[in-house]
Amino acid sequence: MFKEFLQKAGTVISNAAASVQGKEINTTTDTVMNLLKQRLDNSNFTGYEYAMQKGEHLCIDTGASAPIVKLIIALSALQSAEAKKILDESKIDLKSKEIITKARGSVKPYPSKEAEVAANADVYRFISPFGFLTYVTSVARTNPSFRSLLNPIDYKLDEKFNLLTLSSAKQELEESYKALKLLLSQARN
Repeated sequence: MFKEFLQKAGTVISNAAASVQGKEINTTTDTVMNLLKQRLDNSNFTGYEYAMQKGEHLCIDTGASAPIVKLIIALSALQSAEAKKILDESKIDLKSKEIITKARGSVKPYPSKEAEVAANADVYRFISPFGFLTYVTSVARTNPSFRSLLNPIDYKLDEKFNLLTLSSAKQELEESYKALKLLLSQARN
């Protein structure tokens, strides 16, 4: 009976610690998003918010930590030195910081579930219909020549689609990817 009590107490303490860390990660994510809101144009900022929403959804299927995934996505918009400074100044536990740091700019095979989910969620910023429109709106502001955008946009679609590793994300985005590729092909003619 005492052994069961200790196990339950350990679970309660562990859950409380995870809750505190989740709050620290969420606070840091909010700080980064406020910073991004000031720096990015609305379509770019909206794209990151959208990727974070998709990341939360993908966490359900994978068991990855949603607060960590959201922070990885938010920090991806910052320069490395600035992201590192924000992490260093945060009260996030060392294990979570390590997961976040290793996820930055990672490629297949991803170093953690969180890195994989964040990378897959980021693809939605480019290939989903909503993400594609926010991306094109953003790049069109910097280059007024529509035709000169077609090849870089086409390249970005291929690049991002090839990053997908989660079957649920690939399945959800494949139809959009094919439709967008066809749209770009027709726009060239």
